[in-house]
Amino acid sequence: MKLTADSSINLHAVATVAGLGEFSISSVGVVAEQQLNSVHQGQVIAAFERCFYVKTATGIFCVGIPEIGRGPLNALLDFQYKRLPFNVTAGEHVRISSHQITLDDRRIIDGAQACAYHCEVSFAMPTPEILQRNRKALATLRGMPDDGFFWLLGNHISCGQESAVQSALRRSTSVALNGLVNWLQTGIFCSSGESISHDASAALGLLGAGPGLTPAGDDVIAGVMLALTRLQRSDLTKSLWNAIAPRLAELTNAISAAHLEQAAKGFCGEPMNDLLNEVFQAEEMEATTLVTALNCMGGTSGWDTLGGAVMVIDAWQYSLHTTHRTATTC
Repeated sequence: MKLTADSSINLHAVATVAGLGEFSISSVGVVAEQQLNSVHQGQVIAAFERCFYVKTATGIFCVGIPEIGRGPLNALLDFQYKRLPFNVTAGEHVRISSHQITLDDRRIIDGAQACAYHCEVSFAMPTPEILQRNRKALATLRGMPDDGFFWLLGNHISCGQESAVQSALRRSTSVALNGLVNWLQTGIFCSSGESISHDASAALGLLGAGPGLTPAGDDVIAGVMLALTRLQRSDLTKSLWNAIAPRLAELTNAISAAHLEQAAKGFCGEPMNDLLNEVFQAEEMEATTLVTALNCMGGTSGWDTLGGAVMVIDAWQYSLHTTHRTATTC
């Protein structure tokens, strides 16, 4: 159900439902399902208009409205408004037992009847022709933001004056980006059975970089791992994950680290998964739909994740056009 012009009716409906003190979860991702299947004491570590994150001794998951989309961490409420139908604040404690989440005020969120959502685990190898054509289309997308790593899609320059924060982000991550590009070009050029002469530690320079709950640099790394999965290069994904995993607690926040862990497995939210499927497989991309989807992913996260995926696509195309083995060392 969508909000109508008569907000008083909808607000009354929310108040009526909230008065019952119990809400239902309609869909759970694999991580959220594992959390609800156990008995935990947890704490809300971040709360927003559309969702909140809970941390337990064994992991992190997210409770939110359907609009945020299905994903491995997400438990989606069976509720169609534009915001959470109850108040929740960072720091409050919850109890998880028998597929139920009990909040501080004793409201209950019941996941006993929720349907499990499982991310795609297998992807068809893209054809060079389709991926090359779609890559060119991405470089010409209209409506790119003025923050984050949007320029990875096509050396896009903001129409306005670049902010001091954005300029600092470009400067502070240039070495890391160049190092990651070199690693990708070397790694993709080599077959999956060959050892690569250097590791992916350059990516550490992106962790925690930029704005957002999931920092923009983290989203780029996630996009790289998701794209490598689609190119069936799990060896490179593993190498990148091994490079960043020991430093996550030091260089970024726990929520972003949880999303990166899923990206290392090839998992992401359904909206991003669908978008990447279109980029890697569609005979013809719909640019307007693509931009709308990117802008709905929160801040610049969609654009930054796509930027990381584009780095992989460019490195793959580089490998296809490199004919001399002496061009790089495996």
